[in-house]
Amino acid sequence: MSISHTSDLTPDWTGLMAAARARAGFFTADEAQAHHISPQLLRYRVGKGWVRREMRGVYRFASASPTEHDELVALWLWSGEDAVFSHATALFLHDLSDALPARVHMTVPHSWRYARFAKPGHVVLHVDALPEGDVQWLGYIPITTPARTITDCIEAHVDASWIEQAITQARGRKLITPAVANRLHRARREGAA
Repeated sequence: MSISHTSDLTPDWTGLMAAARARAGFFTADEAQAHHISPQLLRYRVGKGWVRREMRGVYRFASASPTEHDELVALWLWSGEDAVFSHATALFLHDLSDALPARVHMTVPHSWRYARFAKPGHVVLHVDALPEGDVQWLGYIPITTPARTITDCIEAHVDASWIEQAITQARGRKLITPAVANRLHRARREGAA
């Protein structure tokens, strides 16, 4: 009896590319292995310029078009797809103030244990349970809603002028209701006291 070799373990670049397409061409080393692509083959493709290593454990197909938030997609994958961009980072992403944060703020659930790779130095992790209604998508990345973003910034004592600007802009753009705006103004004043 002869043993036939099946193609079950053949590197599935097509499948990996299809999966990565949904995330602007990004994928993780674990996903590559799930598609039968060994670390050695992945390194070989990086060396040939077919794949780029974006950060430890996160890669991108070189043929993928750049997006506005490439770094954030890579960080989201680094988190195991558990993090949500929040606080001053979400304020910036919503374009709700002049905030230009020097660090990337991400909220992870209490159950988050994805510490396979060291946290990048410019990342601030917040641990909280985010209800589904407090999260929305901006392209390829999850971010907190405008109301949740402003609430988080109030609780984190972000600059009061940024918060006031964010409330005014969110209300003006109808991202929050007047009642929510009033509640946020009150919370900001109480937090400043």
